[in-house]
Amino acid sequence: MAEFSVQVEPADEDAIVVTVNGPATISNVNTLLTQLLAAFHRADHVIIDLHGVTDIDAAGLQLLCSSHRSSLSVSKELTIRGKEQPVIRDAAAASGQLRTSGCAIDSTHTCIWTGGTY
Repeated sequence: MAEFSVQVEPADEDAIVVTVNGPATISNVNTLLTQLLAAFHRADHVIIDLHGVTDIDAAGLQLLCSSHRSSLSVSKELTIRGKEQPVIRDAAAASGQLRTSGCAIDSTHTCIWTGGTY
């Protein structure tokens, strides 16, 4: 099994990149949550890079969704890179996350599970 890690680096003066490697599963989401909260406190734009994720479960998917909802509530920008990877796409499809429109609070139409080539 791949080792889990989270790296947090500034992208520019307004953005932070949170790079996730390994399994984004229930055993690791607390670590990821801690890093994401810190990133949102430090920057107006948080970029989550999932290209290194080897596995994701419902807890990992929920954390991504929750991060988006939280970004809306604090008027910060969230970008998720790598969500089109098969491991992410397949887990999102299996859990019913993929949709044609966002949830009720998604007034900015930036739901991470809409659009794309799923």
